[in-house]
Amino acid sequence: MFRHISDEQILTATCDVIVAHGYEGSTTKLIATTSDINEVTLFRKFGNKANLVLA
Repeated sequence: MFRHISDEQILTATCDVIVAHGYEGSTTKLIATTSDINEVTLFRKFGNKANLVLA
Protein backbone atom coordinates (compact mmCIF):
# COMPACT_ATOMS: atom_id res chain seq x y z
CA MET A 1 0.00 0.00 0.00
CA PHE A 2 1.34 3.40 -1.00
CA ARG A 3 1.41 6.10 1.65
CA HIS A 4 2.23 9.71 1.04
CA ILE A 5 5.05 11.24 3.05
CA SER A 6 5.19 15.00 2.66
CA ASP A 7 8.42 16.90 2.10
CA GLU A 8 7.46 18.95 5.15
CA GLN A 9 7.51 15.82 7.32
CA ILE A 10 10.97 14.91 6.02
CA LEU A 11 12.34 18.42 6.41
CA THR A 12 10.97 18.72 9.94
CA ALA A 13 12.64 15.44 10.86
CA THR A 14 15.87 16.70 9.28
CA CYS A 15 15.80 19.82 11.44
CA ASP A 16 15.01 17.80 14.56
CA VAL A 17 17.88 15.39 13.94
CA ILE A 18 20.38 18.16 13.18
CA VAL A 19 19.39 20.10 16.31
CA ALA A 20 19.81 16.94 18.40
CA HIS A 21 23.02 15.60 16.82
CA GLY A 22 24.64 18.46 14.89
CA TYR A 23 25.25 18.41 11.16
CA GLU A 24 28.20 16.01 11.29
CA GLY A 25 26.43 13.66 13.71
CA SER A 26 23.28 13.52 11.61
CA THR A 27 23.14 10.66 9.15
CA THR A 28 20.73 10.15 6.31
CA LYS A 29 19.82 6.83 7.90
CA LEU A 30 18.85 8.57 11.15
CA ILE A 31 16.90 11.24 9.26
CA ALA A 32 15.06 8.57 7.26
CA THR A 33 14.24 6.60 10.41
CA THR A 34 12.97 9.73 12.13
CA SER A 35 10.88 10.55 9.04
CA ASP A 36 9.49 7.00 9.03
CA ILE A 37 10.70 6.40 5.48
CA ASN A 38 13.30 4.23 3.78
CA GLU A 39 16.72 5.80 3.27
CA VAL A 40 16.43 5.07 -0.48
CA THR A 41 13.29 7.23 -0.61
CA LEU A 42 15.22 10.05 1.05
CA PHE A 43 17.96 9.84 -1.58
CA ARG A 44 15.44 9.71 -4.43
CA LYS A 45 13.68 12.84 -3.19
CA PHE A 46 16.67 14.93 -2.09
CA GLY A 47 19.90 13.31 -3.24
CA ASN A 48 21.98 13.90 -0.12
CA LYS A 49 22.10 15.48 3.32
CA ALA A 50 23.32 18.83 1.99
CA ASN A 51 20.29 19.10 -0.30
CA LEU A 52 18.01 18.38 2.66
CA VAL A 53 19.52 21.27 4.59
CA LEU A 54 19.27 23.58 1.58
CA ALA A 55 15.61 22.66 1.15
